[in-house]
Amino acid sequence: MFVKFISKNIQEKLKSKERALAWKTPNANAPVANGSIRPKDIMSRTTFVRMCSNKDKVPNIVISGGEIGTDGKMEFGLQQLYKAGSAGIRPIAGIKNIDVIYKGSWKAIREATVNWTVSSIDDLERLTPYFLTVGKTVVLDWGWVNPSTKSFIQQLGSAPFITKKDGKFEVEQQIFYNPQKTILDIGGDYDAIGGKVSNFEYTLKPDGGFDCTTKITAIGSALFQKPLDVGGNTVDTAIDKEGEKSTGFDGIINAIINLRSIIVYQVFGIIPEYHNENSKKYRKKAETYATFKTRVKKIDVA
Repeated sequence: MFVKFISKNIQEKLKSKERALAWKTPNANAPVANGSIRPKDIMSRTTFVRMCSNKDKVPNIVISGGEIGTDGKMEFGLQQLYKAGSAGIRPIAGIKNIDVIYKGSWKAIREATVNWTVSSIDDLERLTPYFLTVGKTVVLDWGWVNPSTKSFIQQLGSAPFITKKDGKFEVEQQIFYNPQKTILDIGGDYDAIGGKVSNFEYTLKPDGGFDCTTKITAIGSALFQKPLDVGGNTVDTAIDKEGEKSTGFDGIINAIINLRSIIVYQVFGIIPEYHNENSKKYRKKAETYATFKTRVKKIDVA
């Protein structure tokens, strides 16, 4: 298991919360600097969780404690929380709980289990192509909110991965290959994963509804920055627009074997002697390679 230092932004946020919880009652209403946290911000905070589809040609669907409406707000009131369908008037779909864990020896895979419910066969059929189909990409985010802020951007200081634009929900595609930058910039009050549906199941309830489970597999710790589908002893190749092949991500075993050289070159910026054009080893290697190419050409001509 690898242990790394906590990000500076998160350390500062934790320290702000520590100071807020240490305040005494007479100082609760004292003026504070911008960005500081008051005790009431912590006492009145609540969690949120959203599961959003990642569609291109059709509008995305977002499910939280209930299915979020087209206006981007949570449904409320009897007329919105209950919808009429073929099975009569039934409640809308909503998330019950989530469980997010890291998997594998290198923590390179992150898996989220979302337990949610639908109350009618109509909703089950409508939501199956979005959240109950293996291979579909889904985004899950969660965090803290407090009543003193009116939007996620105001609360988090940065736009989350799920946003609403021109009446439609949009997903920032960076979540699928580099989610940590946005998460760390926000400072610990927000987390998210984006990946593919790896498994799902649903069971019929006595009231005619369905308990659904969606498992999402995503990139976890970016220790070696490798894709999920590359084997331990294989080399991935990428093809550019001109059809040329190039070596992409190396296997994790090869990365471990060459870990010392990788750290020396990428972290400290030290070029190995056989890669330095001014070194004798580099010139000798280049001359040997040139001689080899000349011999190969002669053989081909013959």
